[in-house]
Amino acid sequence: MTELGNSKKQYQKSVLWLLLLITIGILIIYFQFLFKGTPYLFWTSGSDTRDSYLMKYSGIVNKIVSGDTALWDFHSGMGSNVLMSQSIVFDPYAIILYVGGIIGGIQTIPFLLVIMTVLKIYGAGLTCYLFLTALKIEEAPKIFASIMYAFCGFLTLWGQHYFFGAYFTLMPLLLWTLEKSFTESRYLIGVSIFTAISCISAVYFAYMALIVDFIYVLLRFVIRNEKVCWKLFLKQVLPMILAVMIGILVSAVILLPVVYGMLTQSTRLGTSESLADKLANAEYYYDLKTTILRMFSNNMLGVENNLALSAANYYTMPCLFFSLLFLLVFPQYIAGLLRKKDFLKNKAARIIGAAAIALLILSPAISIILNGFAEASSRVFYCVLPFFAVFSAVGLQSILKEKRLNVWLLLGTSIAGVMVFLYTYNRVIVNGPMAEEAWFKEFLIADTVVFIAMAFLLWRLGKKSKGSLKAGPWWKAHGHQLLTACLMILLMGNVIADSYITNNKRDLGTQEALDRLYSEDIEQVIAEIEKNDNSFFRMEKDFTDVSYYKEAEAQQYYGVSSYSSLGSNSSLAFYQNIWPEIAIGEGRVSLYERIAMQNPFRESLAGVKYILSRNDDLENEFYQRAAQAGEVTAYRNILTDGIGTFHSCGTFIRPEDIQSKSLLEQLVLLGAGTVVSDSSLSEEAFLDADQFLEDHVERLPPDEVIAEEGIWTYGDILIEENSFPGMIQAVAQDNDTSIVLEINQDIWEGNPGKNLYCSFSIGSMESNELQVCYTLQNGNKSYETYKTHYFPQYNRDVIIEIPYKTQSVTFTAIQPFGEQGLGRFQLKKFAFAYIEETPTAKGCGEVFFEKPAKDNRVTGSAVVDKAGIVSAAIPCEKGWRVYVDGEEQETIPVNYGFSGVLIQPGAHEIEFRYETPMLKLGAIVSGIGIGCFVLFYWLYVRKKTIIEDDHDKE
Repeated sequence: MTELGNSKKQYQKSVLWLLLLITIGILIIYFQFLFKGTPYLFWTSGSDTRDSYLMKYSGIVNKIVSGDTALWDFHSGMGSNVLMSQSIVFDPYAIILYVGGIIGGIQTIPFLLVIMTVLKIYGAGLTCYLFLTALKIEEAPKIFASIMYAFCGFLTLWGQHYFFGAYFTLMPLLLWTLEKSFTESRYLIGVSIFTAISCISAVYFAYMALIVDFIYVLLRFVIRNEKVCWKLFLKQVLPMILAVMIGILVSAVILLPVVYGMLTQSTRLGTSESLADKLANAEYYYDLKTTILRMFSNNMLGVENNLALSAANYYTMPCLFFSLLFLLVFPQYIAGLLRKKDFLKNKAARIIGAAAIALLILSPAISIILNGFAEASSRVFYCVLPFFAVFSAVGLQSILKEKRLNVWLLLGTSIAGVMVFLYTYNRVIVNGPMAEEAWFKEFLIADTVVFIAMAFLLWRLGKKSKGSLKAGPWWKAHGHQLLTACLMILLMGNVIADSYITNNKRDLGTQEALDRLYSEDIEQVIAEIEKNDNSFFRMEKDFTDVSYYKEAEAQQYYGVSSYSSLGSNSSLAFYQNIWPEIAIGEGRVSLYERIAMQNPFRESLAGVKYILSRNDDLENEFYQRAAQAGEVTAYRNILTDGIGTFHSCGTFIRPEDIQSKSLLEQLVLLGAGTVVSDSSLSEEAFLDADQFLEDHVERLPPDEVIAEEGIWTYGDILIEENSFPGMIQAVAQDNDTSIVLEINQDIWEGNPGKNLYCSFSIGSMESNELQVCYTLQNGNKSYETYKTHYFPQYNRDVIIEIPYKTQSVTFTAIQPFGEQGLGRFQLKKFAFAYIEETPTAKGCGEVFFEKPAKDNRVTGSAVVDKAGIVSAAIPCEKGWRVYVDGEEQETIPVNYGFSGVLIQPGAHEIEFRYETPMLKLGAIVSGIGIGCFVLFYWLYVRKKTIIEDDHDKE
């Protein structure tokens, strides 16, 4: 029955059935999260939920409650443009988190996250049904396809990355309004509205969706019209294009600032590789076999980190599971296209559409284009899933109603599917990572049985003869409905089981961890510090409870750790050149907890003044106890006064003068001055770096410090010449855990007061920590521990001070949680030097910045005796302006990524203000877009609608 022939009652009945089925699935899949209090957080792969999104939503609620509506946020890393988190902040479903968080506190957000996910599943199912209704598809196939879409693998897995799920509602709505606009002009209003919402919600996803939607409109234009001509194109398609453009204009207030930030300030698109080379060399992190297997199940290759075949993780592998029924029906859809009596152009258009989807899935180059020219990623596959629903619905309609079934194709598909299951059983269970998981074996067997049963039911439903059901009269009358119901039961069992495993057979978060995150001890310590210190400073922790990178947003302190795929170029420049050990990967991630309290000087350059710890015995010469509440103790870094410092002219350092120096020499130079990237300053303003180092640093060749044959391990040792002259590297072989460095004792003679520093780099280390043990001549020992990166491919640079009369230094790799065994690791680029005194960040002058009431305005003062630069650890990004005594001055980049201003001797008031770049222009363009929307409606849509209504009455 077509859409025109359906009564309102039939629609309501179908929607109620759809809602009932979705509700049953949700109650089973998310039962422990909805009713048992289990937090909807994942501790291994998929940890973005706890590491980023939970923290970001908590931070937004905190800002709203505090009255800080500024579009800059110092709680996120070194500071970030709030709009660069657009897809989190403006997720339409996030309103439930904001309202719930404001009313019930941020402690309610972990529970509300699963509510938001549930609502997205309902939204996906209902909007898919709406879209399929516009295509005039029968009720039963629509319900089947909508269930597949609502519980598809992408939504229940990637959708756990919460903002990804919103587009499973928005894209069908866009497609629905576009389809309806072919015949009813009033729906052009919806095209503009949903385009605007899509662009405001996430430029990233809107970009993908609009490209795919445009191709859809072109193909539908060809299929719908018996004859295709430019006049008809201008009549039908051009108004849709105008409606989309108006929607984009309306969204400009958000769209322009976000696009500008992505192009000018973000690390995401930064690359030295040309676009042509990137497309030519494009490749996925997985192979075709992985793609095929993951269409059978999200869990076909295992769960979490127990994966076979692929270098990609549980998330980044293709999430193309759309039910086992889809795999049986899709070949029937293609066969139907080929045998259908239709215009050649219509057949060609449908085949081109299916081929385009296959190309999108299989071509990494197409993936790069849709992924904003960043990298090939399976996340773009969400664009094809509404069309999977179309294929499923049309294919089922041809089987259930038209009785068109290619039996031999069904048999071939069934045999191929069973072979895939047998291959998986052997690869993943018998000889793979899930061998010890009995439940996975049962799941795989059940899936195989369901697949065969579905094929059998399709065969029975597709048979033209109705007399084959040899039951009584009741069965003859209702046999088709019963078989259809059985098929629905199998479909529900299939998608529910797969999604249940995806969400429940995982390393889940605990309420205890959340309780520690929202600990009153932490709140009290922060409150006590802020009561006694009103300066603008940064604070960090040497522990984590829920998020490794962003707990500052939930606990409302200014930190440095951050996690974002749209990291700031300014922060990245500071990390790469001055504090490289805090950055992970390409600098999109910074993690203080890994290097806690190991470099007070670098911490001072970033404005880190206090460290929170659950260890109450960490006081030393650089860290003094500042506050304590319960199990949490705060230590103050004595080298840090706040985010501001002053350096007089004559102490500025050119970037090229410091970049060519060793790690130790860089440390000394940074203690004497600040890096200034401004060539317009006079020659006298800059430090003579070479002369300064000659006066303050005595370099020692490694062979003078290390005794003969002085580097060895408890096993074999490999000593190699490094590419740097005079430097060596020590490599521990497989399963060795220690490297011992024997010190030449002659170096201590005649040097009783000098500090011996050693720098080296840790490479290819798989453990979490490196313990350094100093053994003195008298046998006494002291220990230090250096935490390393999670990812062994990234080096970790370390500077240690070797105590006077040390006999040997032992470097020991410590495995986490008592694990045994260790792959080879390296200590390389050893360098040694005597330094006259420990560097400090102190300049000549007093600088004070107070804690900002709103993050877009930082005020302070400076009293100095000489001309120089006041620097603030504020990212030097577009939008920040600096004022001295009320007059705007030029912002000077300092320390590669921070902001500075040149001042003269005297007392000055200094203010940094942030205005989001392109926001004002975007607001103007949005105003124009709203005006265009009104005009478009009154001058075209309304007129056309009246004509169409009059035509319908006739």
